[in-house]
Amino acid sequence: MQKSNLKLIYPIFFYEPTAKSYNWSIKDFNNTTIGRSHQSKEEKTKLKFIKDKSKEILAL
Repeated sequence: MQKSNLKLIYPIFFYEPTAKSYNWSIKDFNNTTIGRSHQSKEEKTKLKFIKDKSKEILAL
């Protein structure tokens, strides 16, 4: 087997699920809950709103 001479088009690509963009910043997450977000009070409220709104739109 020979080593490939091809270079990656996107140099920010890593062997991770997704690559980070050049303008990525942790500051983008200031207004989000991180970790077990689905268990936090704020996120439960958001999920309930989305669930209720979906039911309303779909007339369920």
